[in-house]
Amino acid sequence: MFAHAALAALCAAAVAGLAAAQPQCTVEQATRVSGNDIGSLNTSTAAECCAACAAKPGCGFYTFVAPKSLCWLKTDGSGGTKHDPDCTSGANLVPPPGWVLLPMPT
Repeated sequence: MFAHAALAALCAAAVAGLAAAQPQCTVEQATRVSGNDIGSLNTSTAAECCAACAAKPGCGFYTFVAPKSLCWLKTDGSGGTKHDPDCTSGANLVPPPGWVLLPMPT
């Protein structure tokens, strides 16, 4: 019985480690996503902006404006993108609450 419990604990830790290692967002340097804003906040980095988007229900994209330390949260990227050397943008890869991601069949 102890071996099963130890194995279960080891597997749970491995799965948690894999989940933590998964990226929350894509990253596109020198890119600004236009429109569809649902909020903004001050962050120090694009990674913090990504995390804010991943934590906000309905946020599908983000744009971080480095000189202003400003993070724009967006519903989607349908407004298109523009080259902007001051910005880093990306898409939220965190599934909405209640969604279950299943592995692709092999």
